[in-house]
Amino acid sequence: MSRFYISQNIQEKTVFRLPENIVRHVKVLRLKENDAITLFNGDGFEYHGICHFENKREVFAEIQSQQAISRESSLNIVLIQAISTGERMDWTIQKSVELGVSRIIPMVTERSQHLSSERAEKRVKRWQEIIISACEQCGRNVLPTIDGVMSLPEVLQQKIGETRFLLSPRGEKQERTITPPTPITLLAGAEGGLSLQEEQQAIDAGFIPLQLGKRILRTETAALTALAYLQTRWGDF
Repeated sequence: MSRFYISQNIQEKTVFRLPENIVRHVKVLRLKENDAITLFNGDGFEYHGICHFENKREVFAEIQSQQAISRESSLNIVLIQAISTGERMDWTIQKSVELGVSRIIPMVTERSQHLSSERAEKRVKRWQEIIISACEQCGRNVLPTIDGVMSLPEVLQQKIGETRFLLSPRGEKQERTITPPTPITLLAGAEGGLSLQEEQQAIDAGFIPLQLGKRILRTETAALTALAYLQTRWGDF
């Protein structure tokens, strides 16, 4: 499917030149003159058109129609994810977008990866690119937001969600007795989880500790498993 995000206004019955990053994808996909293309810019619409090739470097999109299509979850879920190492964080962000989160807050904790301010900015920019790519793939026409990196105390000061879940192997399986209003906030630790002190801080801030079965899940598994469960029990799965 030739579907791309473009960060500019799009109007029906117009022709405009595609930016270089999309042109590269068009070439990789080997699209030809008059092949169909779909664009979105986060406004909730899909814009359908065809490709025109001016030369080897320039590709134009002729927008023929627009369509309001919502593939957003019925649940408004905020994911607070402690920063994990390597590609784990990238994986978690990509898959959480596919699972319907509306907002992602990367968090620094005692056991998470710590980043300099410069590196944190670069990582957030990279995560924004992953969000766009995930939306292109899964069909979402509204981009989830991602905050700058926060500490746990900063996160706990945020006004996020009437129902707040904390993933913890020391939690209880009490979610079955809860019918959560939205938005829902889900907090997941990094490798090693949160410290006892951090968990207590979250509980004091209104988070309900939850255990996902008898086995301890890795950080890149825990949040995604919880998201899938929430969508199955109360969402659009």
